[in-house]
Amino acid sequence: MPDGSSSFHSLVIDVDLISSIQINTTLGCKLSLDCYGAGTAIGWKKNNRRDIVNNGLVNMTTYSSGQTWYANVKFTYLTQDDSGRYTCEISTGTTSQTFGIIQLIVNSTPIRIEPLPTINLATYTVGDILTIDCAVVTCAPAVTLKMSPGIAQQNIITYTNTLSRSVQTFSLKVTPTIVGTYSITAQGVFFNGFTSLTSLTTQTFSITGTPRSFG
Repeated sequence: MPDGSSSFHSLVIDVDLISSIQINTTLGCKLSLDCYGAGTAIGWKKNNRRDIVNNGLVNMTTYSSGQTWYANVKFTYLTQDDSGRYTCEISTGTTSQTFGIIQLIVNSTPIRIEPLPTINLATYTVGDILTIDCAVVTCAPAVTLKMSPGIAQQNIITYTNTLSRSVQTFSLKVTPTIVGTYSITAQGVFFNGFTSLTSLTTQTFSITGTPRSFG
């Protein structure tokens, strides 16, 4: 079981400010939703159900300070079952109002490599250093990146189970022979609930054209 000390992405809503928000995230992320306001009771609901069931992966707590009530729902590791419409409801004793409407979308791809462009060597000179910036979006605590063919370089990306975008750079020395199709593979472990799973994803790109001769 992973370390529970990893940080949570938090979203705080003042119920005096009516808001409707869509959150796009992915498997294995941590998420914390907070709302507060004046009343006699407060709580989060999912898909208009009365209660959010605490089960170790999803936990809701409420408390008051004076006339202000606070409600927090915390997702330890998001699963696709957590997708849905979440609302914060506050009661004044005789009436209740719904605020903080959140549409939570948990994507099924735990590691995503952003598309890579085709690189034309016509703007480069033989001997230049060509850099390829690879952006990875994930909540996986660590990801190994490999580019092939011909490059043994690996990059380790470290996260804290919050959705992060990290850019890693690969380098190639420009020669006419580097023209071709390349692939970058990202592999990492993520948590679907408390189950540890390995995810593998690949993005390809091409190098085309002829570089200028040196001198």
